[in-house]
Amino acid sequence: MRNFRMRCLYRPAAEPIVLDPYEVELAISACLYSLAMHYDTLDDRGYANYAEDAIKDMLAGAAPNLSKVDLFWEFSGSSPCFVQALRGPSHRYQRGSLPSSSTSMGFLRHLNIVARDSALALKEWSTVTDFPKLEHLELHNYLEVDALLWLSSCQLSKLKILTLNLGLGDVCESVTAALNQLSLGLSLLEAFKISGPYESSTIDTVLENHGVRLRRLLLPRPSMVPDGHLSANTAGFTSVEFMHKIHRDCPQIEELGLCLLRSQGDVNEVAVYRALGTIPSLRKLHLSLYSRQAFTFSSESCRQFHNPRGIEKVMSQEESTQLGGALIDFAVDANLARSIFHTISAAKPAISQPLECLTLSVDGAKECGGFGASHLTDVLSYIGRSWYCTRNTRDDKLHECFVTERDPEEKLDREWMDEHDKDPMLEGVVFAQSVRRLWPAAKTKDWKKVWHSFEIDLS
Repeated sequence: MRNFRMRCLYRPAAEPIVLDPYEVELAISACLYSLAMHYDTLDDRGYANYAEDAIKDMLAGAAPNLSKVDLFWEFSGSSPCFVQALRGPSHRYQRGSLPSSSTSMGFLRHLNIVARDSALALKEWSTVTDFPKLEHLELHNYLEVDALLWLSSCQLSKLKILTLNLGLGDVCESVTAALNQLSLGLSLLEAFKISGPYESSTIDTVLENHGVRLRRLLLPRPSMVPDGHLSANTAGFTSVEFMHKIHRDCPQIEELGLCLLRSQGDVNEVAVYRALGTIPSLRKLHLSLYSRQAFTFSSESCRQFHNPRGIEKVMSQEESTQLGGALIDFAVDANLARSIFHTISAAKPAISQPLECLTLSVDGAKECGGFGASHLTDVLSYIGRSWYCTRNTRDDKLHECFVTERDPEEKLDREWMDEHDKDPMLEGVVFAQSVRRLWPAAKTKDWKKVWHSFEIDLS
């Protein structure tokens, strides 16, 4: 059931819970093996949702074959009805309300949760299902050291897929130690995804212990570093050396998600693309694109280029060079996406899996603040487009791909801005000279119609 919902358990918080026999029969059916649900325990209408407690009842014997659960908690808001229901009387779901054929623990194989408190949620779920039997575990909310240590004590010897989110703080030695301890206890790991403050040693440990079996490695965000500066050696970023390590340690790797520091399409950047192509088994690739220009690493540093209209400011040569580099790095159109796909695909060995798809996400523009933060971030977001490239399977179209824009919301934002004359304007802003220098046609025409990406160096 992809949208699990028991209507009898979704009701005003002050009303008593009355189970519906028909819905109970569905919940305890022997045919039910998988369910997914988006929910909040109390929504903005003042309605309480007791389904999460009921699912735990189902796992404790009521639903004998339930083995896969995906639960995504979403905060509804704080409307007057929400506040009134929160302060007023409410009923609680009584565990054991669903008829059960046994009192044994559940045997989930797959648990994917977004919770308000991941550590507390883990311990609650461990009381209703046998964690050592888990094969797939995804935890999308921030985990502290204590939760990681507790998880490593659960003897997850059957776990094949693991997703962790460590938050946005600084790298911590205790977190690294806990991650390494957790990694060492996983003997069957095939897919690993992590985001947050982690060190390169954590990835090295995963590759050394699980590389032979690893099929998916996803590092969607770079690990934050104390000085706020990113480099190719920052955990999560790809490099020629790291690709050689993947090639050597992970003979079965099929899917990679990595960050990439663009360097204006020079030979060093192209060398990374070609190194990615040398991995024979790689079929799917996801790249989060960033710029080497340090001011793009945070919205605060981007503000140095934001000046209200009418206030004159002259950029230094260094600032002009940095800004020009960032504009080149973030200018990603469909032509550049095709070129990157072709470069990676053409580097694949003759006898290897073809590159089936490539995802390019200009996440560096989001770090600057995105649409609305300043005139500069509006421009960077306008040209920093994300793409989804899929291989053309025709024999006479080798290494070519079909390109579609990946984020429809960003596309709608740009279309709305165009329609309502809210587009990023250049008049009176300090960086206008850099835009017109890179795209000379912008001196006489609307820059939004003449901007383009810059070719990568394939020499």
